[in-house]
Amino acid sequence: EFVAGEPRETARLLHAALQWPHLAGTLAPHFTPNCGGAAAFTRLYASVVEAAVAQGSDMAFMMLTKFDLQWWFSESNPTLSDRTVFLDSIVQAMYYTSQQSDADVMMGIYRQHLLQLLTHRFPDLYGATLHALLEGAVNHCIDIETWNAFLRTMGCDPISGDSSDAPCQLSLTQSKSTLSSPKIPEHFLKTYHSQLIQLRWDLFLPSAQDFETMLKVRETHPPASTCFLGQIAVRLPWQRIMELADERLLEPEEAGRLQRAVLCLLVQLGCDSQLAESTCDLAPLLQQAAGFSWHHLDAESFTEAAQWYRTNGDPSCLIADTKDRSAGLLRLLKEAAGLGRECASSSGGEALSKHCSYLRCFVHMLCGLAQTPGSDLERIQTVFTALLAETEAIAITGAAPGTDARYAIATWSEILGALNACGCPRAAASLAAALHRWLTESRSVRQLCAVVTASANVVDVRQMAALCEACTDSYFQADRATSAGAGWTNIVRALSVPELTRADFIRVCVQECYLLTLYGHALQCLVGAGTVAQRGVVLDCVLHWFKTADPRFRFLCRVMATFLSAQMPQSSCLRLEPHAPGHLQEGATGPPATEATQQLFAQLGAIERNRAYAGYRGDAAEMCEFVADPAHSLRDVRRLLRLLVEKLFPNVAYLHVLSAT
Repeated sequence: EFVAGEPRETARLLHAALQWPHLAGTLAPHFTPNCGGAAAFTRLYASVVEAAVAQGSDMAFMMLTKFDLQWWFSESNPTLSDRTVFLDSIVQAMYYTSQQSDADVMMGIYRQHLLQLLTHRFPDLYGATLHALLEGAVNHCIDIETWNAFLRTMGCDPISGDSSDAPCQLSLTQSKSTLSSPKIPEHFLKTYHSQLIQLRWDLFLPSAQDFETMLKVRETHPPASTCFLGQIAVRLPWQRIMELADERLLEPEEAGRLQRAVLCLLVQLGCDSQLAESTCDLAPLLQQAAGFSWHHLDAESFTEAAQWYRTNGDPSCLIADTKDRSAGLLRLLKEAAGLGRECASSSGGEALSKHCSYLRCFVHMLCGLAQTPGSDLERIQTVFTALLAETEAIAITGAAPGTDARYAIATWSEILGALNACGCPRAAASLAAALHRWLTESRSVRQLCAVVTASANVVDVRQMAALCEACTDSYFQADRATSAGAGWTNIVRALSVPELTRADFIRVCVQECYLLTLYGHALQCLVGAGTVAQRGVVLDCVLHWFKTADPRFRFLCRVMATFLSAQMPQSSCLRLEPHAPGHLQEGATGPPATEATQQLFAQLGAIERNRAYAGYRGDAAEMCEFVADPAHSLRDVRRLLRLLVEKLFPNVAYLHVLSAT
């Protein structure tokens, strides 16, 4: 017992125990390494570690339990140099012990000593400890328990996976927690990251939590961290990472969480201007990501990514080369929305919400590009037309989620938002022109839904009226309405003129001669007109509208009004047979034509001298002959209407139905 507490005797006792291991059990209770000062404490510890490597753990375990680090810190006040040497001994011991079987107890002691050393006067040894752990992880000399103990001590969440992922997970965790201060010099971060980027990121399989950590690093840390993440991203084994979700190796909820974090990260990195200017080429990664399966991604998560892109993305992506980073990012969003390869497998409200979020984002970019000074509006019109064609194709193939009408109305609402969002009148007019042209030329299957959304969503009254007219015209041009036999019934159901802008809407329709829209609105009014007086009010409105119609239409109305009046020489008499009494020719038998009829006939003849109808002089003479011919009766009214339509509206396909009657 006389050797206990004596520095010189303590060293001799340890030497004896090392020389005769069978005496270690007897000598260990008298071993007091704390009594010899800081340097002696470090030397004794190193000797025990060396013995553990050379002779095994039994003897070393008994001796290691005698080292009281807290007493050493408080009583010996070791210098940083002493503590650094001590750290080296612990690390070497851990490297060796990790390769041994049944060494959990020894590793536990070393781990405890390491953490005590780390936390004393923190962060003196933080950098050295982290470097030692990272180096050990690369050489597979540090177990997962040591990593998690280290992270818990630092106030971080434990890592998942195996120890081969640990250095990568740790570097992310440290970037989030300890490198977040704006006071950290940029050059320090670059140096730190240059070391971490050498880790085996190509073998790292990040969890959803790891990707969420990357997002936090990108969102809250200095620019150098974004470049660091970009360098990591291009090195990761993406195919295998995404297969974890696709092969059902993760629970659906966790797979969705993973895909949400991945999409948000790629979108944010893809939009970053610093990365665009760096040597980190994200374009191949974005193209690869567009080929991933995104079916676990819910609508809320996609909308989050699309909203971020809408706010921070570059509108020029719409006209960029397909190999460009920005174009690859847009394609990624399209695929993630289910509008690409996986469109046929999309279903339900989630898919529809994702489609609409993508369209909203696209339209926002389109408006931003259209309003850019010097932008090529013709090229932008081509992009807009392509968008219309793509959504039309989905409707035609039956791949649209939900009912056809619900999908069409929802997508049209987003597309027509382009007309509301364009603050530049020139740009808005250009997009409207492209839309009108497409509706006319495409024979879209969704005109009725376009009528619904145009009359309910377009803010500008002129654009609203023009769209309603174009959609109605396209609807009848497509032959679907006439073949179904309920064309106007469908239009009346679809058209919804806002009450607050009704007067302005009607005024624009009259000024621009949008006769189909006016007629549809008149039919709507007649549906609600229950009395003769109410119907008379509607007809008075119609007559007022026609006074400002274009000459071709006014000419038709004048001819029809004159002919119908001529077939009613009296209120109780109709001319139903050829040469019936009361015709307009001189010497006609029976009751003469009424004064109103004679006045209408005189006005029709005067058209030949009216400059406004200069192009219809020959037609006016022919129509006067038709009206005055006594061989024509009320039964020839269809024939007259057909003749007028063929002359005045030869290219209006939906009026050809009159030629068949």
